[in-house]
Amino acid sequence: MYLMSTDLYECDFCGLQLKWDQKDEQKGSIWECEKCGKHFCQQCFIDKHGNDVWQQNLEGALSGPDETSLLLCPSCYTKKTNTITVKEK
Repeated sequence: MYLMSTDLYECDFCGLQLKWDQKDEQKGSIWECEKCGKHFCQQCFIDKHGNDVWQQNLEGALSGPDETSLLLCPSCYTKKTNTITVKEK
């Protein structure tokens, strides 16, 4: 969430507050989900899905402008992987 009064962005999962380009030594940077618009810190994503999946999420988002290349928050990534798993069954 963007906090206009302080010009900070807040992680919607843990409450970390940072300026947009600022980096926290433990939690990383704040990112915005390209599907739902929630803000999340890098560490919240890694805590839920792991560092390898974070790297895949980030690289996928940089690969091109389509539905599969969106940078997703931890919740949307979970929904995406659950949808893929259900379709494969």
